[in-house]
Amino acid sequence: AAADLLPRCDVVAASARFYPPGVLPRPEDVAAWLLGLGVPGVVVTRGGEDALWWQADGMAPQCRGAVRPPEVAVVDTLGAGDVFHGALAHALARHQGLPGAVATACDVAAASATTLGTRAWLERVAPQA
Repeated sequence: AAADLLPRCDVVAASARFYPPGVLPRPEDVAAWLLGLGVPGVVVTRGGEDALWWQADGMAPQCRGAVRPPEVAVVDTLGAGDVFHGALAHALARHQGLPGAVATACDVAAASATTLGTRAWLERVAPQA
């Protein structure tokens, strides 16, 4: 089951629509549940609203914060969640740290929503020669 995999994850990024049975559908309650399972980092995305993050810290019970996505003229959100997850994983692999990785992922996902389709935005970021 997916719940068995969660404690093996370093970071779990979920949309605000995710909440397990018996947990209130509030980001802070979902984060508390995931942190309680032993997940060290939690991110909750909320579309154009702030992405929220929590991180277990050996010195303190947890750190937390919010990242405001850039305001863009949204054309199409298809694939924006997948883009967010990919950008988050890439930023974490580059050792950005969770707050910086969430900011990067918000920026990239917002850019992806400015064009129609799931890949047209890439032309703006890295034009083909």
